[in-house]
Amino acid sequence: SSEALPGVPSTKPAATFVGGSSHSAMDKASSRLSSTSCLSLVLPHCSLERSPPSRDGSRRPKSSGLHATSVTSLPPLADSIHTKRSKKWKGSVLSRVKPLNEAGEKRRFMLDFSHNPQFVYKRSLPSFVRKRYNSPSDELMPLALGIIRNVLRRYGSYEVHEEKNGGRVLSDAECLKTARMYLREQGISDVRVVVSRGLVPFAHMTHDKRGNTVLEMKSGVIREHRIQGLLNHEIGTHYLRARNDKLQPWSSKTGKRLYGLRDKNPTEEGLASLHSVLLRSRGPYLFHSALLYYSACMAHRLSFSELFYNLGQFIGSRDSQWDYCVRVKRGVMDTSKPGCFCKDQVYLKGALQLLKHRHSIDFSALYIGKLAWEDVERLKPLAKRSKVIVPGFLLSEKDYQGRLTEILKANRLSDEMLAELDL
Repeated sequence: SSEALPGVPSTKPAATFVGGSSHSAMDKASSRLSSTSCLSLVLPHCSLERSPPSRDGSRRPKSSGLHATSVTSLPPLADSIHTKRSKKWKGSVLSRVKPLNEAGEKRRFMLDFSHNPQFVYKRSLPSFVRKRYNSPSDELMPLALGIIRNVLRRYGSYEVHEEKNGGRVLSDAECLKTARMYLREQGISDVRVVVSRGLVPFAHMTHDKRGNTVLEMKSGVIREHRIQGLLNHEIGTHYLRARNDKLQPWSSKTGKRLYGLRDKNPTEEGLASLHSVLLRSRGPYLFHSALLYYSACMAHRLSFSELFYNLGQFIGSRDSQWDYCVRVKRGVMDTSKPGCFCKDQVYLKGALQLLKHRHSIDFSALYIGKLAWEDVERLKPLAKRSKVIVPGFLLSEKDYQGRLTEILKANRLSDEMLAELDL
């Protein structure tokens, strides 16, 4: 069993929207862990059963509750979020699930790993929206685990892979300089770049109070050989597709209804995921997308604290474990109970969907707007393309297709494997 962790008195913040409560001791979590047959998965040839480190950096003994089981023993999940929705909501989901007190809860958690964070939000999501994003899919779990296993077999841990191939961590000034140079090369002048410490993801596109487009990057985590992929993801995918979409007849709400557009998110996020690793010369692994997919599945069954322990078998950094937990537990009103925010599963699903159909997709045409790949062919003749900007890495379709095939091979995937999936 794990050694005792230093306790912290429970003080519930005085706020309207609270997410979680603290376990009194780890034996309560361990009891539930040992009775759940889906927690720690055996990945051959790797030493994965890690317990979170103590504050002095050493590893604590393994908890008796974290027994390894096969992925085939996972109990069934609820239906996927892609089933028909009974209600529509036009608000911003991500702005509603950004914790206001993440930094303070993180400090408290790092003193007591049995604590389940009590997140406070400016405004909560409607209950039917929370329910929608609390219904993850486990259809791709075997492939997600295969992608994770592939990296761990080769490097032992993801941290070793990043240390060897990611380069040094850039300063804030270097991040700003690189991002501004990227924007100039693409001929983009209307995006402001900032660096901040309060982000959950490494970067995202947002807008300031005046409506101006802003690229916000996380301070102190971006590596020199990873910033290119980050910019390809945020600027080369999200920003350019959104910018080009404004030129098109389907860009308005009326236009979207008129042309019967499909859900763009799997294509949007899948494309961004592929572009994050597209130009990596060493290991274009979809590890991040795969681990987000896995984390959402497990968050649906575990508390925040239990999930943190569970992810220790894949990543050794407590900061990284925290970040993954927050991404899949944000918006959950009581993090001491099973429940998840499964929106991030779309990264892996979308990437695999595009890889499966890559030979029949005109990827340059995906930049006529924020469209699902299935809608592109029928809308190409209607597109206004004179002012459309396509990123530099897509100027040669042959080279681009070759890099997609390299991503497939690097992750030990095959066309035969993808053909069996309903994507």
